[in-house]
Amino acid sequence: MYAMMYTRAMPRMIRKQVYLRESDQAYLVSTSHREGKTEAEVMRAALERAAHSSPEPLLVPEAWERARAVMRARGTLSSARPATWSRDELHGRGQSSIDPTGVEDQMRP
Repeated sequence: MYAMMYTRAMPRMIRKQVYLRESDQAYLVSTSHREGKTEAEVMRAALERAAHSSPEPLLVPEAWERARAVMRARGTLSSARPATWSRDELHGRGQSSIDPTGVEDQMRP
């Protein structure tokens, strides 16, 4: 009877053993006391939230494609001609104004 009572109420569980940092253990204990739950219930709830949450994607392809389109339109993604500046010019030992993209030249009449 004891086994029937608990097997119907709880799904089958698998025992796991984990190592926690002291700070994680302190958080687990305080959370379980605050919520009136066992430490195992707190850990299961955290796993459940993590399993069903949809994290923000780190890379949004559509956003990058829009950014590339803007850069192409401005002429800043790639230059139609190779750069004509020298190392000295880049370090301020040459011309005072350098445009390695050539965009300013294209904008002049």
